[in-house]
Amino acid sequence: MAKRWLRLCLTLLAMALGLLIGRSVRAEEGVWIGSFNQVALTDTKMGPRLWLDLHDRRGSTGTVHIVRPAVGWALGEHTTVWMGYAWVPTVFDEAETTNEHRIWQQAIVMGSPVEGLSLSFRPRLEERFLADEDLGLRLRLFGRAGLRLGEGWGLVVWDELFVQLNEPGWTAPQGIDQNRLFIGPMVQPTPGVRVEVGYLNQAVPRPEATVFNHIGAMNLYLSF
Repeated sequence: MAKRWLRLCLTLLAMALGLLIGRSVRAEEGVWIGSFNQVALTDTKMGPRLWLDLHDRRGSTGTVHIVRPAVGWALGEHTTVWMGYAWVPTVFDEAETTNEHRIWQQAIVMGSPVEGLSLSFRPRLEERFLADEDLGLRLRLFGRAGLRLGEGWGLVVWDELFVQLNEPGWTAPQGIDQNRLFIGPMVQPTPGVRVEVGYLNQAVPRPEATVFNHIGAMNLYLSF
């Protein structure tokens, strides 16, 4: 049943990506590395949590760095809510560095409907700030499926859709901003430590062209 569910998800995601392919297509490559860290401040299923994720993302024109701390509260075993800040400097190879700041809120809902299959869903709202520019509002919808195939390892598929809610002029046009689809193996050598390495497809539809970025991605997840 779990494998059938994953095949259905992959089919739907492929169809969604097909709809994003517009008039013309460009392809670029990149390497993204990230670290996601969570700390529970109590031993109970409910209570305060701390969050920090760090990223370096190298593309064809420069490197994006992300520092994203947050505070959260666990509502139970399966649900947490968060509020945080993000500093996002983009260091361009042939242009001046930009510094974006974000305030963001999110909820994470997790479950395991069958043995060996873990599911999670995370809606996130971002308020984005750039010097001398209007406020940008963006909604991010993230869904993940992890299938355990053996002791300490398995397969991960996740997809994240970005929707621009307004049009301040310096961000994407209002509507679909981008879609990210990841697939790859996961290794969990010990509880609280997980590594995922794989292929990330970033589809960025724009009026003049749709850009498909082919990215090698590696993420480290730590929970304390």
